[in-house]
Amino acid sequence: MSAASTLLTQTLATPLPENASKGTPPSYDRVQRTFHLVMDAIILTAMLIGLHCSYRAPGTPLRKWLLDYHKSLGLIALALIGFRIAYRLTIGTPPYAERMNRINHAAAYGAHLALYALMLFMPLTGYLTSGAGGRSMPWFGLFQLLRLVPLDKVLEQTEGRSTTTVPA
Repeated sequence: MSAASTLLTQTLATPLPENASKGTPPSYDRVQRTFHLVMDAIILTAMLIGLHCSYRAPGTPLRKWLLDYHKSLGLIALALIGFRIAYRLTIGTPPYAERMNRINHAAAYGAHLALYALMLFMPLTGYLTSGAGGRSMPWFGLFQLLRLVPLDKVLEQTEGRSTTTVPA
């Protein structure tokens, strides 16, 4: 069993507090923790693949395969963030175990907003620049994704500035 699956199993097996009166601080529910761990694994894997590809020679079959896998993971992350945001807006977040002053509370809130923005921004810019550049957009080699953006060389040129990937 991999370390990620062990961590996921342990996190899901951790009992949730039934009520705060027993002295147990409130925590995120199992669904929220699962979203967190799965997205963490997907995003870190996609980032490492993208970084690795930036050091490989363009046009090689291995680099192309890795970039296709990188793009597929990015699209899964994009879909999951939509569900994650919807769930968070529906369920909310638990209160902090200890009261924080306004500055710390605002900083924590701002950090969460920034992370959610990045989880949306990175796969969206990857999809847009791949589509604008006319690159293939397979989903794990099973089928090609619809290209929702026209070919656009100016948009394609922004890729190196907006994502960590390097053109294939």
